[in-house]
Amino acid sequence: MASRRSIRGGGNLHSQRTGNKSIKITLIEDEPELGFTWSKYGNEYGKTQGKQLQKYCCTKCRSIYDKKKKTAEDAQPIPCLIFNIEENKFESENPNHEHYCIPQNLNQIRGKEVARNELAKIKDTRDKPAAVHVKLAESITRRFGNRTEEVKLDIARAAAPSKTAYSKAATRVANSLHPNIKKITQLDDEKHSEFKLTLGGEVRQNPEEKYVLWNDDENIIFGSPYYITLFMMAHEIFLDGTFKYRAVGFDQCYRIFALVNETVVVPVFTILMKGKSTESYTKIFNAISNLVNNVPIAALYAHFDCEIGAVNAFRLTPCFLNVTPKMCTFHVRNNMHKKYQKLGLTGAFPEDVEKFINKFSTRVGGIQHVPIGLIDESLDVLRIHLQQAVDDRVIEVHIHALLSTFLEEYFIPTWIEISLGRDFFSVADLVTNRTNNYAEIFHSHQSKYYSKKRSEQCSLGCFMYEDRLLQNYMELDAKLKLSGRRAAPEKNDAGDVKIATHRRKLLENLQLLRGSRHDEILKRLYHLGKAAGNN
Repeated sequence: MASRRSIRGGGNLHSQRTGNKSIKITLIEDEPELGFTWSKYGNEYGKTQGKQLQKYCCTKCRSIYDKKKKTAEDAQPIPCLIFNIEENKFESENPNHEHYCIPQNLNQIRGKEVARNELAKIKDTRDKPAAVHVKLAESITRRFGNRTEEVKLDIARAAAPSKTAYSKAATRVANSLHPNIKKITQLDDEKHSEFKLTLGGEVRQNPEEKYVLWNDDENIIFGSPYYITLFMMAHEIFLDGTFKYRAVGFDQCYRIFALVNETVVVPVFTILMKGKSTESYTKIFNAISNLVNNVPIAALYAHFDCEIGAVNAFRLTPCFLNVTPKMCTFHVRNNMHKKYQKLGLTGAFPEDVEKFINKFSTRVGGIQHVPIGLIDESLDVLRIHLQQAVDDRVIEVHIHALLSTFLEEYFIPTWIEISLGRDFFSVADLVTNRTNNYAEIFHSHQSKYYSKKRSEQCSLGCFMYEDRLLQNYMELDAKLKLSGRRAAPEKNDAGDVKIATHRRKLLENLQLLRGSRHDEILKRLYHLGKAAGNN
């Protein structure tokens, strides 16, 4: 057996998954760039001798031994060393049996160590495989930058022989962090009982601090007792679903957000749903109502995009009886723009024609901000305005036809005659927050929160693992902001002031009969639409 130059008493090599695997390294005296690695073998012993001892075996020899055992081949005994834990040294420098493995190049050991080190960090960073690979390269440069290029290349090759293999290893690490839960029925397994609590509830072993608030065979509601408190005291709520980030087997992830002061918004309920029918929403909303004993919440308004089933179910839920659902103005504006594009009204036109087309769209958007009692008169004003533009040759007949189609065949049937009613469409009674953007923005940033985008890659356990971490952070963030220990975002109410001003002037001038009603309505529709972002 080759002689040793030295024995390193305490190296750490991360396991392929997570955590640390304690190893020892012995170097060969005549070939200092070669060595053997040693890993724990069995449990500690030696108490009867008054010692704390641990057996270490040669990792490569053990790998050969295990393979031979699997195929029922005869295998030589594994070479081992005895390590004295209290004295931090080996009891002897010579193993009890000869090595039958080939010594490892130290660059291989270095590469393996740095690769596993980056894999182990995934538990905290939750980085995606591509990011882990980049950080591996950065770590090699940082730690071995003073060595030759040849050495660094050797280490890099040993760390990640192929990018694909290392990416798969990173994926295995990420998957090993969360519990193996694929179906709702598995939540009833006793071994997952602590995982159904919030992070704080798990630490404190408090069964009342529930993360899984309710579930049936098709749906799960996640949250916390603190979130329920915020839900009850919210000024307004925002409801929205997303289809990109959800667990396998569910149609959507639906959330209810609570606005608890001017700018602090918290996702108080995260709901995995199978189905998007009125019946599905009724079941979910009633479950939430039962969580608060059917007590009406403080919120006055709830903001939706146009989910008819959700709004109809919402209106019949006991805890929402005092809450008025409202249509998101951004959603209306965005869909209006898409229809304009489809009709060819966003193309190139002469300057005066393009100006008229754009202002007409702005005025149509302003209708959502006038009192309900003025909606029909405002539509008549727009019809007259459109005809006058043709008579005055501001626009051609074919442009008139396109704009009439937009108004009569799209806007009025889709929004004014919506089955949910004009009270749902109109936001004239709102002082602020006319959109569902708090919810939309949160859902647009989910790539920062969840490692798996496509639902077929995200098991229920994976979703719960990452969502529970996110909810813990959001709860802490809300507590700090509400207590004043962390600054809350500032409220930008410039648009609110402009809308309120033009709506007030509209009503005052119409009441006092200052000038033509037609001209006044046409003017204020433009200013209201522009202030609301319908440019």
